[in-house]
Amino acid sequence: MSEDLKSFNLKAPMPIHTQLQELAREKKVSVTSLYIEGAKKLVLNNNDTKLDTYHTKFYNENIERAILSAVMFDPAILDDMQLKIKKDDFYKPFHQAIYESYISLHQKELPIDEEFVKKVLVDRGQWIENEFLEILACNPITNTSHYVDTILEYSIKRKMNIFLLRARNDLIEKDESAFLLKDNLRNSLENFEDNRKSIVSPVSITEIEEEEIEFYIKDWLPIPKKAITIIGGSGGSAKSAITLQALMRMAVENPKLKIFAWLSEDLKGYSKQRFNHFKDTFFRNEKESTFNNLAIAGNDTIPFFLLDVSSKGINVNEKFYQFKNDVKDYDVIVLDPLIAFFGGEENSNTHARAFMNELNEWVAKENKTLILIHHSKKSNKEGRDDANIRGAGAIVDASRLTYEIKSVSEEDYKSDYRLFTGNKFNSILSTDEAEIKDAIMSHRKTLIAKDNLGVQMLFKNKCNKSTMFYLKAWGENSNFTIEYEDCDIPKQLMDGNKLPDVELHFGDIPSERN
Repeated sequence: MSEDLKSFNLKAPMPIHTQLQELAREKKVSVTSLYIEGAKKLVLNNNDTKLDTYHTKFYNENIERAILSAVMFDPAILDDMQLKIKKDDFYKPFHQAIYESYISLHQKELPIDEEFVKKVLVDRGQWIENEFLEILACNPITNTSHYVDTILEYSIKRKMNIFLLRARNDLIEKDESAFLLKDNLRNSLENFEDNRKSIVSPVSITEIEEEEIEFYIKDWLPIPKKAITIIGGSGGSAKSAITLQALMRMAVENPKLKIFAWLSEDLKGYSKQRFNHFKDTFFRNEKESTFNNLAIAGNDTIPFFLLDVSSKGINVNEKFYQFKNDVKDYDVIVLDPLIAFFGGEENSNTHARAFMNELNEWVAKENKTLILIHHSKKSNKEGRDDANIRGAGAIVDASRLTYEIKSVSEEDYKSDYRLFTGNKFNSILSTDEAEIKDAIMSHRKTLIAKDNLGVQMLFKNKCNKSTMFYLKAWGENSNFTIEYEDCDIPKQLMDGNKLPDVELHFGDIPSERN
């Protein structure tokens, strides 16, 4: 069926008409077609347009009249109906005006009848008598649910049509990447409001199956699946090294897991050197093929800013859409450091929320596990055990779990030596100077700075009173005699008393490996 066409007379200034005649001869089309094409583009660029919705597949006037007539005969049905149907779900402007008058009268607890509706529409300059009489002439309907669903179906199709037309126009007229256009179109289609669906569906708690939070490497550095984890630390704290070791442990745990780490501050060759060190130290029995699904990028690939902040507001860099497409096949993704990908003012909570909202939405929609490596503040207080993550608080607030990696001191070793990982450092406090030095150098203490997932309870036997636990970041430089757990424990330790201080005398500790 061809679309209905309406004839009209148009008077244009002679210079414009002359130019259009020349353009029409050049393109070998009619002047009329140029006028029509120009009008279509004008309407399409108007946000209130309903271009190309004048098609019988996108509306049914009789159904709209039947619904509006039913409300006139039984106003009580409006209570449920207004929860589903909005004004713009009706196609005809007069039908929208009628429905809007119903809502207004209902809110004021006034009758919904011919006289009151007419008065409202006359006062608003929207009264059309013959169309109103067509509504009154409809046969009343009793079961309106099917009619409501049909109106919503037409409404959604009209909106989809408009978005598709605008997407086509953007494709032709705008100089934007295909990744951005595709992502905008997908988000627009996903965010259609379908009022046929309930906002919330309450379920009895007795009918719900129990479900535990899932973690990768649950016994070493728990990383929650399908969530954002932040690993913070100052320069030289070995946060990047610990993250790489964590990724290797994930690969051993599940060799089919696809992992990508953008380590933007390090040479790829240096990361490979670290990989080889960890492989020889912690994963000697693993084949190198175990790590085939662990991929990295280094500082030879320049990071992009996710946010584009200007006087016009906060926008998302179109490179982010391309990046999401590049890593769509990976399950676990690491961005190191966070600040290299931010793009906003570091201490602005507004910018931080916009940044984290984009990442959280991506993680939720595509079931990604995201690890962000972040810097800590510089502190004048040595060995402080509280959280010291740099930048706006909204960054940590938007994560599910945040760790902070800190260096180990002599005091840490003397007070927490029983919490050190590995069987070289156990219940017997060593007095060997070289052994203590290597223990300090090879371990890092990890603060659970934010925990929404119960990691503190999971690690209650591994943490000290400051919710710190210890990780073995590096292999030792020497071989030591192993003291086993079943050997005699000093009486003062059994009694819970503090062991006597151990005098440690060794030279300057080499600068820590990052």
